[in-house]
Amino acid sequence: MKYAVIKLDGKQLKVLEGQKLKVNRQPKIEVEVLAYSNGTDLYVGDPYLTDVKVKTSVLGEETGKKVTIQRFKSKSRYRVKKGHKQPLTAIRIDEINKTGEDRTIQETKPVKIETRKKIKSDEVTAKKTSKVQEEIKTKTSKVTDQEKNTNKSKISVKKNNKL
Repeated sequence: MKYAVIKLDGKQLKVLEGQKLKVNRQPKIEVEVLAYSNGTDLYVGDPYLTDVKVKTSVLGEETGKKVTIQRFKSKSRYRVKKGHKQPLTAIRIDEINKTGEDRTIQETKPVKIETRKKIKSDEVTAKKTSKVQEEIKTKTSKVTDQEKNTNKSKISVKKNNKL
């Protein structure tokens, strides 16, 4: 039987998978695991276990039972009756997992290490210059294409004006 001892909202709780709890209302549920048991082994943290994760889900928010408070002073007719309902969050413990516990061992294949061949410095500089020259050629060709298009539009405007 898997169970964990967690710290939630300043309280220590023993929880099981699938268990439903009602705790004080919180905007975010933060669970810290103090101890974990998988049925045979017991792991205790110092102070927390970092490799054990407890996944929770929020079921809803509700209010608890009404608590009535009565105060009175004798012989002075002073009586006060007040009530309070504590806001609660209902949560469910979905999973309790220890990392590395459910994983199966896979066989690893030996990795071949390839050595790089030495390259002469002349070849490297030639490749670098060729890339730069190609970029310059493409930029100049784009500019000349744009200039040609603007010249054509000017010519067409002049022809229309003569007509």
